[in-house]
Amino acid sequence: MKTLVKYGIRPVDINFQPSPDNPNVLRISRKSDLTGKVNTLDLPVTEQQLQAWLGTPEQPGQLIQHVMPHLSLDQREFLISGCNDEEWKKVVDEEA
Repeated sequence: MKTLVKYGIRPVDINFQPSPDNPNVLRISRKSDLTGKVNTLDLPVTEQQLQAWLGTPEQPGQLIQHVMPHLSLDQREFLISGCNDEEWKKVVDEEA
């Protein structure tokens, strides 16, 4: 498993490894900003796409929607916040 860090105001750790089910997919684990729980999702992204979005100390990352336009809003939100659909639904239901 590899770890990349998003640089900026608040560091974000993203752990990933190739999916055992599909070599064109990465299994990504990310700690939820809402619950602190580690969630895992298989996404059709490459390490190069993740690095382009995350950036480096010398080079800021690019916008996620430009680097990975093929991902759904929910998939991009998972990468940004670590929150999955279930967690978001629970938050929305609590606010209603």
